[in-house]
Formats: sequence, C-alpha cells, structure tokens
Amino acid sequence: MNRADQILSAAKTCVMQKGFHNTTVQEIAVMAGISTGLIYRYFKGKSDIIEALVNKVVQRLQQKMKADSVLEGDSAWLTLFAGDTVNADTRDSIALMLAISAEASRNAHVQHIIHRAHLTLQDYAFSHFRALNANAKDSEIRTRLYIFSLIIDGVIMRKNVNIAQHNAAFWPLVDDLIRQMNSGV
Repeated sequence: MNRADQILSAAKTCVMQKGFHNTTVQEIAVMAGISTGLIYRYFKGKSDIIEALVNKVVQRLQQKMKADSVLEGDSAWLTLFAGDTVNADTRDSIALMLAISAEASRNAHVQHIIHRAHLTLQDYAFSHFRALNANAKDSEIRTRLYIFSLIIDGVIMRKNVNIAQHNAAFWPLVDDLIRQMNSGV
C-alpha cells in the first residue's frame, strides 16, 4: 500500500469511528502510524483527504456495479442490493459516504464533494440503464435510480446503527419491488 492509500485507510477508519467532524488530521496520522507533517506532503488538509476518500468510494462502487454485471440484464442490474447480498466493501463504502454526508449540512465544500459524487454515480448508472432500455423516459429511469438509492442508503444506515429489523419477508419483498419497478421501464 502506498503512503497516500495508507493515509486514506486511516482516515476512513477514523471517520467511521468518530465521524467526519470529530476526526482530526492528527488522529489520522496516529492511526496511519506517521507524522502529521507527512500527511501534508500528500494532502493540503482534511478536506482534501475527504475528497480523495469520496473519489475512491465512487470508483469502487462503479467497479462493483461493472464487475457484478449489476447494470446488465433485465432486472438483474440491482443485484448489488437484492436479497441482502450487499458485500462488506460496498456496505462500508456507502456507510462512509453517509458519515461524510452528515457534515455536508455544515460545510459547503463537503456538500459540493458529496453532490458531485452522487451525480457521478447517478450518471454512471443512468448511462448503462439507458443503453438497456432505449424506450424508457429519462425521467422514469432517474426516478427509479433515486428510489433505489434511497432504499439502499436507508437499509445500510439502519444496519450500521443496529436498528435493522428485517423479518423473513423483507428481502423477498425488496426483490419483488425491484422487479416490479424494472418491469415498467
């Protein structure tokens, strides 16, 4: 692992443990086992670290969607989520985005970073879904993607704070909902 990745890994751990607002560059340095000064050789400050973290999350989620053929086939494009199969890396990536998003209400720069990441992921999914559904209206596709993102974010957020109370019917119902929403496109 190169030094920048070592710093980003430590930052991810700190943000997940303490939240964005309560994480300091000094704590990231301690977690990475390096000096604070060394961090500033790679990043201008905490904001640049967060932006790099978000960019890595976006890249990982795009790779995951592509690798799993999530965006191929009739309704299989959301296998990322269906049937409680969200892998730990995907769940952690989305949880990190949610943790950083909490800061967006107080910090315009973080809000811009999160907004840009959301648009990048949305456009990535939209372009693939559009290619598979040439007759669908753009507004319908974007609305469906938005609803799916709300479901995914909500389930992961609840799971991370241990308030996920899914009974046996939950995942089959989500799978059915995904199929129904896709069959209309």
